[in-house]
Amino acid sequence: MTLWNFHVDGELRWCLREDATHRVPLSAASGCSLLTPFGAATMLSDYSFGFVVKTPDGFFHITTDRLVLDVPEALACEALWKLVGDLLAAIRAVTLHPAMPRSGVAMWQSTTSSPTDWRQRLEDSVVAHTGSVRDYLFRCAITEATLTKLGTTSPWPRCATHTDLMLDAIGANILGDHRRALLFAAMAVESCARSYASENHASALGCRAPIHRVVSLLQTGGAEAVKDPVYEVLAGTDNFGRLLHEIPLYLCNRSLLLDRPDVYRRARQLYTTRNKLAHVGEVSQQHGVFSITQEGAKDGLDAAIEVLQWLGDMQPYVIYKGFLSVNEGGDNHLMKETD
Repeated sequence: MTLWNFHVDGELRWCLREDATHRVPLSAASGCSLLTPFGAATMLSDYSFGFVVKTPDGFFHITTDRLVLDVPEALACEALWKLVGDLLAAIRAVTLHPAMPRSGVAMWQSTTSSPTDWRQRLEDSVVAHTGSVRDYLFRCAITEATLTKLGTTSPWPRCATHTDLMLDAIGANILGDHRRALLFAAMAVESCARSYASENHASALGCRAPIHRVVSLLQTGGAEAVKDPVYEVLAGTDNFGRLLHEIPLYLCNRSLLLDRPDVYRRARQLYTTRNKLAHVGEVSQQHGVFSITQEGAKDGLDAAIEVLQWLGDMQPYVIYKGFLSVNEGGDNHLMKETD
């Protein structure tokens, strides 16, 4: 057994019961296994559980900065770094954790030690049975369901471009960088809207429905090109509003302006805010833009998620909205929100 430890550029959040699996064979990485905190603590006497919160219903919320992998001895250094980067990207895609580490910053090899009393070490690491913790830390943690998906899915899932941008926006808001949160939220909406248009345009070219103006044009050399000149005119200008109104109305007979006029208005407001920030660097206190404050950023993120949902992205993004109290009693490990 060759155990490699990876110190990551942030914190990993785990939500597991004491009887959770110790080792997850990774079908996407032949011969490799991920050790959970319990598995790593069993094999390595120097493994630390870090920050641990135990909830009344038996879940341990564990914060670590270390991934432990069991890998084939022949795996080269560059392959190891790629493996941990791909695994972290897959965890981000599955958990939608906005502050998920992106890479390892150090790695070292360990030899296994005799099994240790990891349960006592776990209990000794518990720092809180009462108090409060930021909500997203609970709701985006690595769970048994996450581990099952990582173990059985090949290739591993990756975030779509707009998903990555949306998570970056949420992460920036968590750090108090409200300007960057609004910039990335607007970019996420535009990216998703362009992908939606592109996919439906490709479908329209394939089926050639009468409602679309699909034509065949002879090219130099006798080749035939299938085009939709109406779509090309609509998509040929840098017009954000068209991505949510005229283009989907032409391609799919639906429009955000007609379906959800208030969401459309707030989407335009988000894009106007983005333009002000990109070209001026600030926004004045005026109508038609989101304020560069925690409340303004949260409103902008909410608007972006509503647009993404209309475009078909129903992923459960978690915007940081407050703290969850760690109750002495009760059955829900997500607990109550506090002000």
